[in-house]
Amino acid sequence: MMDSPMMIGGKNEWAENQNTNCVNLKKLSTCDNSDVVVTVPGNPEGWRRWLEEEIGHWCSKDRSAAKRLHTLATELVVPKRRIIEEQSAFRALLDVSPFNIPNALIDFVAAHTIPGLQEFKFHKKRIVFTRDMVKKVFGIRCGDRLVVQKKGEHPELRQMYIEEGQSRPFIQYVVNLLKNCAVTDDLTIIRTWDLICLATVINPGSANLLSLDCMVDLRRTHEFAWDEHLLDLAMQEIVYMDHLEFPPNQHAINYSIPRVCFVTSQDFKFIVLNDADRKIMKNKIVFGRRPFLELSNTPYGVAASVNHHVDQPIEEP
Repeated sequence: MMDSPMMIGGKNEWAENQNTNCVNLKKLSTCDNSDVVVTVPGNPEGWRRWLEEEIGHWCSKDRSAAKRLHTLATELVVPKRRIIEEQSAFRALLDVSPFNIPNALIDFVAAHTIPGLQEFKFHKKRIVFTRDMVKKVFGIRCGDRLVVQKKGEHPELRQMYIEEGQSRPFIQYVVNLLKNCAVTDDLTIIRTWDLICLATVINPGSANLLSLDCMVDLRRTHEFAWDEHLLDLAMQEIVYMDHLEFPPNQHAINYSIPRVCFVTSQDFKFIVLNDADRKIMKNKIVFGRRPFLELSNTPYGVAASVNHHVDQPIEEP
């Protein structure tokens, strides 16, 4: 008997295929949201091999943003990097890791997160997202000044980010602007870097565009309460991963902070292989197999966390 449900007539029902021991699953989180049918093995070993093969096709939503920012950071000349390191609230992102998060994990965490309460809840597992988590995930320097988003302010500044003949600020144009601006233009360097960080890693949208609604006082960018402003955007998949408990073995997850500088695509592949349930519900991968750590044993607790080592995908206890 197979152990993966499929959608039949709008209901979740058990299905058995005695010849192939697998199930057809329609529209499983593809990069282009295309309507596809995939075959999911029902036996444990087949399921693990299928996940290993399919993970490579599950790209992060939006624009593989961390890789994009990582590439930009490595291409900036030393004087510009120094200005960002000295003045930007988002200086830690100069060392962002080029990671990808599988769509299936993004969808699972989002489906079980209540934005108004900043809370993830799945069965008896619970995470309350905090301002401290924002700081530890992104490494943002924060103060107490309120971040106010105002549409239409600073029209002359907005115009510099819009290419001639275009009506909107495309990210690639702004990336080129940062690369090509004078190394003595501190304000343009800081403003542009901060806006690119927001648009690519911290708060990416569904389009390849920059948001120009955060034109703050860039001489004191670190004085703003970014941790409060970005509380709903705390890269919740990383926080979820950091709460999972694994027995000691061989794969090493580096739990150093800021988390976006140390997490890797291999870490997320490992999470999918070991935390994904062998049940497919409503055409979605379900996670939650692994137990949760106590908060004090995560990077967000009082106690210092240690690396967990895992040798191979772990079967459900």
